[in-house]
Amino acid sequence: MNINNGFFDSQYLFVCEQGSLQILDVNIPVMQFLGIDKNSLLNCTLHDLIEESPKIISDRIKEHQGSSTFDKVWILKNIRKDEKIIQFSSHLITYLNKPAKLLIAHDLTNIINSKNSILLSSPLGFQGFPLAEIEWKYSGEILRWSDKTTELFGWKEDEVVTDHTILMDFVYKEDQELVKDTFKKHVQEQNDSFTLVYRNVTKSGNILYTEWYNSILYNSEGRVVSVYSLVANVTDRVIAFKESEKSMQSYRDLFDSLSEAIYLLDNDNNILIANNGLKQTYGYEPEQVVSRNQSMLRAPGKFDSEEMALIREIAEHQ
Repeated sequence: MNINNGFFDSQYLFVCEQGSLQILDVNIPVMQFLGIDKNSLLNCTLHDLIEESPKIISDRIKEHQGSSTFDKVWILKNIRKDEKIIQFSSHLITYLNKPAKLLIAHDLTNIINSKNSILLSSPLGFQGFPLAEIEWKYSGEILRWSDKTTELFGWKEDEVVTDHTILMDFVYKEDQELVKDTFKKHVQEQNDSFTLVYRNVTKSGNILYTEWYNSILYNSEGRVVSVYSLVANVTDRVIAFKESEKSMQSYRDLFDSLSEAIYLLDNDNNILIANNGLKQTYGYEPEQVVSRNQSMLRAPGKFDSEEMALIREIAEHQ
């Protein structure tokens, strides 16, 4: 039996340290292709073994439906100068009690060599994927900045990887304390994930409301190693909600400005809300009557619950 027929024995698998991408382990196909033993590889980082592919190759890969159009295309070379064209998919794991990444190097070489090639595997291409992806250290250093993030905020990856203040710089000034305090609270409580909505300022100066879905990775000592964030633009939703609040406030202001007593009832004739005119008419503060039955406002013998039920039934069928 050929052991290379299995998926895991046919893919190039790397286990790397979370931040530096120092190699912690590899599988047999990696060693066989590179011609390097495992002990020698453990002294390398992943970037020692790969280089970014020429644009003409990247464009050819991205035209192919079986590959991702968002992840970078790399060249993996061995000691014989043979080359493999690859894209990575990664998964956050804990390896020997260390925060790490499992990276699968998907071999896309056949896309260049043959138009009708069948690939063993390829990274998912999230066409139109609505969420930006950012992976970052708690110090602010950017580890991953997806194309969708550039589309959302304007900065390109090479602009942000050297700027350790960028994540806080593009938080709207009035929201910065909220963001700092919220992150600090969740880290102190060792929470693995949380969401937060706040304002960001794009490179062009536009203000967006964004919702951040944050996953926090800790080491064995409970210290933050990295944060993985998915970011959604929720500006339209927040503005619509604020406009709705304004409309409700305008209605409430009008409701309270009327001198006549007005109150709303539920199906059991209990008072849901009352205006300030209630005090002028009945002498009660509005909050004193909420949740109480409206019969309390009627003169003795003047409230007929059956008649009210009939009126309500007729209204519901009109």
